[in-house]
Amino acid sequence: FNSFGQFSVGARPPVDPFVFNQLPAKIYGNPDFSPGVISSNTSQPINYTSSNTAVATIVGGMIHITGTGTTTITATQATDGFYPAANVSQTLTVQKAPLNIKADRKIKPEGDPNPLLTATFTGFVLGETPAVLLTPAVLTTTATTTSAPGNYLISVSGATAANYTITFENDSLIVRPRTAQVITFPAITTRTYGVADFAIGATSTNASIPVTYTSSNPSVATIAGNNIHIVGAGTTTITASQAGSDLYFPASPVSQTLTVNKAPLTIRVFDTTKAYGQPNPAFRMTMTGFVLGQNSTALTTQPTVATLAGTNSAPGYYTLEPTGAVAANYNITYVPGRLTILPASGTNLGNLQAFMTNSNTLTVRVYSPEPDLGDVYIYDINGRPVAKKNIFIAQGFITTQFTISGVPSGIYVVQVLGSKTKLRITVPILH
Repeated sequence: FNSFGQFSVGARPPVDPFVFNQLPAKIYGNPDFSPGVISSNTSQPINYTSSNTAVATIVGGMIHITGTGTTTITATQATDGFYPAANVSQTLTVQKAPLNIKADRKIKPEGDPNPLLTATFTGFVLGETPAVLLTPAVLTTTATTTSAPGNYLISVSGATAANYTITFENDSLIVRPRTAQVITFPAITTRTYGVADFAIGATSTNASIPVTYTSSNPSVATIAGNNIHIVGAGTTTITASQAGSDLYFPASPVSQTLTVNKAPLTIRVFDTTKAYGQPNPAFRMTMTGFVLGQNSTALTTQPTVATLAGTNSAPGYYTLEPTGAVAANYNITYVPGRLTILPASGTNLGNLQAFMTNSNTLTVRVYSPEPDLGDVYIYDINGRPVAKKNIFIAQGFITTQFTISGVPSGIYVVQVLGSKTKLRITVPILH
């Protein structure tokens, strides 16, 4: 030691130049911190090691906490030729971080299933989540779907974690009372296809929640807001429902049957005429009763006209029968027409026909261009009278019949005599 108070070459320092104080206890989640070693040897680096890397590691000369427990932190420094090498250890204790798990308060309306029970976690560090728990938190309650209004305990328990000291905090599930709703739905009167939309008319004891409707058969009727829209004939069930809320139970659905009748449709054949020996003309029809702007295209099968008349049918009146139309939404009524077959001689001359309708009936048909009064006579071939009938001869055709069950088979003469009418024809009578 020289006079200037300095060590001479080769001398040793009088004290240990290396200081590593006791490490304070830490809590999981604390930030990285310096070991705090002080050394007079400034030329050599200080190195650190951790005996338990599950508790702490060394990152850039700082202690980085990785878990809870204890580890030995050792600081070493090589000699610089003047200061001796150093090797000092301290124990680091890392305590668990506090974690609180609190059951969340829940509220449900009476009669509803229990809501999902959840909890709030307070105290996670380092961005951790409940995924780090060794066992999850278990939430239970004594309330059920049918529990009466009141408060019911929600308890939380069961969670464990390697690095957290867990405290649990219970809460409650509150069941709030609800009021019943009652739907009144009067019967629906029968409607006819083609009527306008109409109000359904259901009401409820609670007007704060709307009544909604469904139709079981949308091909008959659909729902348009609070109205029924008729689509076709048939029957459908209209159901009125009302959802629940926190204050009201769902209403019991009420159903009514809607019957939709077919609309009336009349198909009429126009009267027409033709001359004897001519083919039948095209028969025209008119259809009355279509609704909703529809026309004959609403028929799935178009009507036809049936008649006994043909090209060679005798002069007279023949019925024209409309038939065969098919429509899903129409109830069809047919009105027949009349085909008049005029004599080949024209409409200005009288005409007489006589023919056997059956073995005991003789039919006499007279055509007259104007009205007249007269008699119809039947004579045998020898001129003896067999039958007589007084008739009014209308303009056009008139038909009368004779019962001839007692008349022998043979050739007979039929004669019509009036003030303006004189007609005669022979006819065979065969039994």
